[in-house]
Amino acid sequence: MAQLFRFQAKNSQGEIVEGTLQAETESQAYQQLTEQNYFPMLIEPAKPEPGPKGDSLLKKLRFFSSHKVSSRELARAFDHFSVLIRSGFPILKCIELIQKQIQSPVLINSFEQIAKDVEGGTKLSDSISNFPTVFPATVVGAIQAGEASGKLDYVFSELSRSFESEADLRAKIGAALVYPVFVMLFGIFTVFFVLTFIVPKLIVFFETWDHPLPLPTRILLGISSLLTHGLGVVLIVFFVALVLFWRRLSREKKMSILTSTTKVVPFFQSVLFLVDFVPLARTWSLLLRSGVPILESMRIVESVVSNLHLRKSLKQVSERVMQGSRLSESLYEAKVFPDLALSFVSVGEESGGLDVSFERIAQFYERELDQKLKVITTLLEPILILFVGLGICFIVLSLLLPIFEINMLAQ
Repeated sequence: MAQLFRFQAKNSQGEIVEGTLQAETESQAYQQLTEQNYFPMLIEPAKPEPGPKGDSLLKKLRFFSSHKVSSRELARAFDHFSVLIRSGFPILKCIELIQKQIQSPVLINSFEQIAKDVEGGTKLSDSISNFPTVFPATVVGAIQAGEASGKLDYVFSELSRSFESEADLRAKIGAALVYPVFVMLFGIFTVFFVLTFIVPKLIVFFETWDHPLPLPTRILLGISSLLTHGLGVVLIVFFVALVLFWRRLSREKKMSILTSTTKVVPFFQSVLFLVDFVPLARTWSLLLRSGVPILESMRIVESVVSNLHLRKSLKQVSERVMQGSRLSESLYEAKVFPDLALSFVSVGEESGGLDVSFERIAQFYERELDQKLKVITTLLEPILILFVGLGICFIVLSLLLPIFEINMLAQ
């Protein structure tokens, strides 16, 4: 009766190959491998798949976890890959060791299936392509190039560096927005608390007055009454629903909404462009360094871009390059790249170092993005503090105006 055997063997090029095969005995499995020009190193019965009862609680909970993996986690995983491959470990063993080092349940679950695929003879890039929500198209393209060139260790090292840079960029954007968002939320909470818990206790006091209340006071009391009679709950539910809706939107839709709402402010438009442009340049550099052909790299970088106008322009550039035009000329005609970036691309084409040019473009415009984020932070902080102060000032004056009027009439 045939059974499943797991094997490790060397092919005619001296590369270590791992997989499974069907045979009645180990000697028959050995014979099958030698007939296929493999030199067997290890043959053992494959372990049976664990049944549902053997699944741990953690594995069951993974089903309910998010399908997104942070750039920092991907960077660490690919860094482990690079080190292990340089140390001479086969791909399957690398995956098994990496699973013990990473923390993300989604990534662990993905690597479990990838290990099964690789053990069955599937190429690493083909297996990874089955997890588009975990591994971007950039990863698949770079690994395919690394498999073709035999430089997987270099490719994994570059992928790790690229995702680390992307994580740093996102951290900078998040850090720039933390304080303004905190001030805004604190101000909203303070005003909401005063209107729903403090002002209602004063309404009884004002109702005993025969003198008509000033307009600001009547407005304040009206808003407070609405909030305490259901509008406050409605606003809280609406805010929570809005946050959940925003989280479910794709990056492309989020960018489209932000671009549409900031059209009147060119400065914010330039910031949103750089948020897309810097990862584009860095990804393009990574793909070219990994050995991905120029046309294929252009197709892959389109998936990194969220700006629909920029994505459409890149498609037009790709068509022109396919027809024989130079990349720098096609980008110039599309009018989407900044002038300095076009100069870098032109020099890179002349020198044959487009990968270096795109890396320098990413570094230069990342510095420009940092400067713009600092400007936003510097401007937003006093503006938000001013608005919070005006809100508190309106509440205080609205409550004090009736007292001032009574004193004036008494005199």
